[in-house]
Amino acid sequence: MGAPHNLDLPLIFFGRDRALGATGEGTTHHALAAAMQAAWATFARAGNPSHAGFPSWPDYDVRTRPTIIFDTVWHFANDPAAERKAQEALPPRL
Repeated sequence: MGAPHNLDLPLIFFGRDRALGATGEGTTHHALAAAMQAAWATFARAGNPSHAGFPSWPDYDVRTRPTIIFDTVWHFANDPAAERKAQEALPPRL
């Protein structure tokens, strides 16, 4: 299924065992749901989602576009979907 828009919401708001439509019945998503919930809660409290056991979230840079990839092992990637290249190919804004 990939990562369609809003796939993170069941993991964040419903938790690890109530998102079966998005995650299936296994348990591999439990750590992912916990990490995402902690990142959102820490961001709401402190303005930065970094927390114990979670990579340090770098400041956003328009040149490198650091993006976190939430998966069974979460990590950062620079411009993972080559969004920058796609945007550069668009006609100039008026």
